[in-house]
Amino acid sequence: MQMNDLQARIFAAMACVCAVTLLAVGIFSTRETTMQFEQFSTAAHVPPVAGMQSSLSSFYARKASWSGIAPVLQDIARREKIGILLFSGNGELIASSLADLVSARMDAARDGTRLLLNRGSSGNHGQEELRFQGPATTVLFRGRVVGEIFVLPQPAGPSSIAPLSAGVNRSLWLAIAIALGAALIASIVLARSIARPLVTLTRAAELIASGDLLVRVPVHGRGEIAVLSKSFNALVTEIERTENLRRQMVSDVAHELRSPLTNLKAQIEAIQDGHLNADQAVGSLHDDVSALEHLVDDLRDLSLADVGQLEINPKRLNVRATIDLIVRSAVRSGFERQVSVVNHVAADLPDVFADPIRVRQILMNLTDNAVRCTPVGGNVLIGAASTGATIEIFVQDAGPGISAEHLPQVFERFYRIDQSRARSTGGAGLGLAIVKQLAELQGGSVSVVSGDGTGSRFTVTLPRAENAKR
Repeated sequence: MQMNDLQARIFAAMACVCAVTLLAVGIFSTRETTMQFEQFSTAAHVPPVAGMQSSLSSFYARKASWSGIAPVLQDIARREKIGILLFSGNGELIASSLADLVSARMDAARDGTRLLLNRGSSGNHGQEELRFQGPATTVLFRGRVVGEIFVLPQPAGPSSIAPLSAGVNRSLWLAIAIALGAALIASIVLARSIARPLVTLTRAAELIASGDLLVRVPVHGRGEIAVLSKSFNALVTEIERTENLRRQMVSDVAHELRSPLTNLKAQIEAIQDGHLNADQAVGSLHDDVSALEHLVDDLRDLSLADVGQLEINPKRLNVRATIDLIVRSAVRSGFERQVSVVNHVAADLPDVFADPIRVRQILMNLTDNAVRCTPVGGNVLIGAASTGATIEIFVQDAGPGISAEHLPQVFERFYRIDQSRARSTGGAGLGLAIVKQLAELQGGSVSVVSGDGTGSRFTVTLPRAENAKR
């Protein structure tokens, strides 16, 4: 579906809703208006039936018949501006104020609002329906019904309200037409305001799909579309960052593999040419292969950690015993570099809930870095302390320290302060990234405090055994 189709659909939906709503309002309003006008007109022309009944009863009492009643009915009809029919008890028309109904006969079938009249002789007659105002009024004489009075509305009465009712209805439909036009214009504006940012987002997504990661969409207002635009921009920024990291990682891996592979190739060619004795090259070849193996293991650990498949088996772990083991190993490597490794672990340190293998891997990475960075005659401190619900294990070196501009990136993969990547000053730049991943996978964290010329202190926080969530 194209975005133009979306705009058209939004407009069509809004227009249909407005049209149906206003049409329904118009139909019901005109019907109700006409009905109310008719009721008002009828109520305004209700004749004084009680006075008419009294006059006719007095007339019948004086003459004991209806003889000569026609002039009386006509006089009343002219005065009240109505039509009057007087029927006998058996349905015969006695008198009428309307000249053309003098010979009519009332049909027995009638209800509360209409009267059926038969005209003419029995062999040639027609039937006519007359509607009257109010129910029939009986005329009594000595307790006997001597007549029934039917009142017909004045012909000009109801029609007199027709122009007024028609005018009101015309005004109502005109107002509805104006409202519908305004609603359609508002629908167009609203449909465009909704569709326009979506069109922009779609075009931006197409550019991103084609490889342009510099595109961003403008953010207007604070509504849902603005939130969507902000989220879209944040997503593109993260994609751009991830893509840059991927490219950098490929470049870094190629760089890290190049040095040991170049050494291996050169030594093998020297052996093949007879310039180097195989026994003499075994040690150097082993070192290069070990470096490659270590790099591959680090990359494997990071890739498994990224997808949540790195095996972690936490259990109750004695921190002091683990640090003692690491210190003994670090003392041997520090002796070769004339660096002292000092154990500062408290005697009553509580246990942690962590994977013993991964904790040793964390501490070995940190101590190897600390020993390598510490100058001859310097000290490396390894210690731990309880801080409430966690245990903090720190490794502090006496090296040149890390400047503030580099601190935010020290835990990123392949990031190295020494851009020359000399083997004497560090490995492939994966050790601290692995430390961060392993600490977080065990419910902990890692941080660093450092400065130029002050050394560096790395702190790993792990949950205490009694407070850990199993």
